[in-house]
Amino acid sequence: MNQAADTLLFELATELENGRLGLMIDADVNTFAELLSEDVVYVHSSGFTDDKASYLKKFRDGAFIYHSAALQLKKVSALGEDAFMATGTIEMDATVGGVLRHLHTLLLVVWRKESGTWRLLGHQTTSLPQS
Repeated sequence: MNQAADTLLFELATELENGRLGLMIDADVNTFAELLSEDVVYVHSSGFTDDKASYLKKFRDGAFIYHSAALQLKKVSALGEDAFMATGTIEMDATVGGVLRHLHTLLLVVWRKESGTWRLLGHQTTSLPQS
């Protein structure tokens, strides 16, 4: 890819991720569900893994309540023309299982264009050590 294409891909990744985080904070589960691929694998910083149905059930049931999030993407890599991987960090305040937590994690996401729409295919966060 050339520099202009790299810049556009980075901007797309930032837009998609900020949109995803906004929907999470707004608890807009129905619109959030539309972002997820049917094949999504969602790996939490705790090590637990969800598919689309199990993640959405937990989100609807209030297992996760998102309060704030600050994203910093570091690198975006094209995976052909219809997919990309993005890495970076995210700081988030969330109530998880009834406990308010401040999460500072490494982030890896994979987005794939499906029938003309970008959908989240893979998500993994890894907790960073507390400083």
